[in-house]
Amino acid sequence: MLQTIGFNIQGNGSAIDSFYYAKVWVGTPPSVFNLIIDTGSSDMILPGEACTSCNHKTLGPLSSSTFVGSAVPWNITYNNGQASGTLATDTVTVADLTLVNHNFGVILASASGFNLTSFAYDGVLGTGPSFASQEQAATVPQAIFSRRLASGVTGYRLGRSQDPTK
Repeated sequence: MLQTIGFNIQGNGSAIDSFYYAKVWVGTPPSVFNLIIDTGSSDMILPGEACTSCNHKTLGPLSSSTFVGSAVPWNITYNNGQASGTLATDTVTVADLTLVNHNFGVILASASGFNLTSFAYDGVLGTGPSFASQEQAATVPQAIFSRRLASGVTGYRLGRSQDPTK
């Protein structure tokens, strides 16, 4: 029997839906973050409370009692810029599936081209293969499957925001 999980992925509302994002809850108490769904990368990154160039919702020990930071650095380069920071763990909930102590990157600095103040999303949810992770961490889909929270088949339905709802 095929099990489906309600993970609402939305277009950004432009004429061409240049990116898609989803709501992901992180921390305790949970805060909702709009994360761009990126099938071409394998890292989850969120703005950290210490990021001075991140004009978005942030995450850290002041906003989450389950946040555990580290001094382990990471750096990632995208087509439109780069970001760097440190690794952290916290509770991550996607489509009613909760990952306790999930590893991800916390942005401490973003370079030009990846200035979060110019984007409508808060961070990135990479859904590519875990072996490609710059953070050496399991992607959210891989962590869900390895912790047996859902079966191992992933599919996405991406509609255009200008199309009528069916």
